[in-house]
Amino acid sequence: MYVLRDPSETKHAKNTAILLPLVFKNTTIIDGSIDAIIEQVNAISITNAAILYPSETAQSLDNTNLTIDTLIVLDGSWKKAYKLFMSIPVLQSLPCVSFANPPATRYTIRKSKLNYSLSSFEATAHALKAIELIDVSPALTFFDRFITMQISSMPKHVQSRYFQK
Repeated sequence: MYVLRDPSETKHAKNTAILLPLVFKNTTIIDGSIDAIIEQVNAISITNAAILYPSETAQSLDNTNLTIDTLIVLDGSWKKAYKLFMSIPVLQSLPCVSFANPPATRYTIRKSKLNYSLSSFEATAHALKAIELIDVSPALTFFDRFITMQISSMPKHVQSRYFQK
């Protein structure tokens, strides 16, 4: 699996893609300038590759007939992920996969007006569950602990906003 990370995400405190290699061993994060990302992506074998991205033509991960050997995840806000997708020509030749009925987000720290807006970690875990038929509950438990740790490090008056949910 490859995670293409928008350059601005490398310093973002709430970036969850950094957790992926801790839980999913075959994860490579690719970041840097767009040109550097393009160079590295062009070196990837894209046989049976798919992009985890909800494009208009995305295939549902509920489709059990999908054969995906390489999952490519775009990490960043919706706007940044779209920019990555549009800036890297080879990505536009690959099929996209997404969720017909995305699970609810667990990432209560991040604010999003979109019900289907999962963090990169959550989306990847659920995608791997569908593609590889693996149990991702340990990964999601790890993620829940990460969220609790983030909230615990906040000032007390800020913590109360999150523990009431």
